[in-house]
Amino acid sequence: MKHPVQAARTPRSAIFLINLRFLWALICGAVAWLYWPSDPRWWQFGILSAIMALASLAILIGALRMMFRVYARDREIAAILAQGRTAHSSELVGSDALKRAGMTDD
Repeated sequence: MKHPVQAARTPRSAIFLINLRFLWALICGAVAWLYWPSDPRWWQFGILSAIMALASLAILIGALRMMFRVYARDREIAAILAQGRTAHSSELVGSDALKRAGMTDD
């Protein structure tokens, strides 16, 4: 069985997905900036650039929301673990100990 503190760590997949979303938002933002037209005759690129900028913003907001959810999860787990000590295994109780405690009729 894993130690509770080790089991409470943030999964690497969540961290990887957050970083991947930030990277994707950066790529969409860079494409939006590159496609912005320098001449009004290329207005179609302006529409594409605006769509990419909105997509970048939406992906960035999604990454931030996911990051805050993971942080909130980690804080809740830390609060739960702070309430008590970790579980300890006990030794097997023999018949003599049960007799001394008055838990058996033997």
